[in-house]
Amino acid sequence: MTTLRDIARESGYSKTAVWLALKDNPRIPEDTRKKIKELADSMGYKPNAAYKQMLRQVRAGKEISYRATLALVHAFDIPDPEERNPYHRELVKGARSQAKALGYEIESFWAKQPNMRGKRLSQILESRGIRGIIVAPMPTHRTLELDWEKFAAVTIGHTLTKPRLNLVEVNNQQAMALCLRNLHEKGYRKIGVVMRPDHEDIRRYGLSVPYLWMQSQLKEEDRAEIFLIDPSDPSSFMDWFEAHKFEALVTTHTHVVDWLKQCGYSVPEDVGIVFSTPVYEYKNFAHVNQMPFKMGMAVVDMLDAQLNREEFGCPSNPKVAYTDVDWFDGESLRTIAPVNDQPILHSVFFNDDA
Repeated sequence: MTTLRDIARESGYSKTAVWLALKDNPRIPEDTRKKIKELADSMGYKPNAAYKQMLRQVRAGKEISYRATLALVHAFDIPDPEERNPYHRELVKGARSQAKALGYEIESFWAKQPNMRGKRLSQILESRGIRGIIVAPMPTHRTLELDWEKFAAVTIGHTLTKPRLNLVEVNNQQAMALCLRNLHEKGYRKIGVVMRPDHEDIRRYGLSVPYLWMQSQLKEEDRAEIFLIDPSDPSSFMDWFEAHKFEALVTTHTHVVDWLKQCGYSVPEDVGIVFSTPVYEYKNFAHVNQMPFKMGMAVVDMLDAQLNREEFGCPSNPKVAYTDVDWFDGESLRTIAPVNDQPILHSVFFNDDA
């Protein structure tokens, strides 16, 4: 089957230019449109019938009928992450909701199932006529070996190390900036950050950037390094915490709360706590809501656009789309002092005052 990529390669124009020319868009010169259309005809190109049918339904205000099935591929160690992982469950709900609105169904596939090697999974997807793949976030960095040239694919987050695909990621810089700004607005000034070591790599250092910027604004003697937590070593954490006399901590790990309480500290009376990534043990604590439902919707939108443009295979220049986060002001913080100065990070990491 001839695709837009084939026509672009043969004509020397970009896929976008080819797509616009075949839609008779006036942004493309008439002579160029004619040339590309003639080449497409000679190569046996057939427009995406499902996409054209969807547009007709949208213009007529009708509910979009079934177009195709998308694959949701995950590589967790368990076969049913939706049942055990609340974050994954919300993400998949969002993906299914948006898929239904666009005329798709989503079927889940477990890449770590016994005997499910890349070639076998590719054959199964092909046999079912599936051409669109969503790669779910994984607990650690992993690779997936599929026959990628036959599929349009999008991944969530940076845990898929090979191949490099277009991806949707939560805005981690905004997440940390929200934590710091809300702490500052409540009067906290001595703020520390505690992370799992793997979180920095998985999130491409997005969480650390706002904090390091904030540290650069302080006097050298008031600065503190990010503490990378070792769950088996509470004493080193407590030594670090007490040496700096922090008023609040931003963390990605619940061990922090447990260790502080064991050492006689109260939250929020003695120390404020904010979670910058999803945790489910302390739901009433202040935290960043990463809104996985909306991330699931966004990944379907990106995949739908690729399918409509017939962009199959691994992109030469992968794109990243960031989704915004929201703030939950929980019981783990209190206002410790009136704040008269302008809140820190007022406009560095935000486009508005939200």
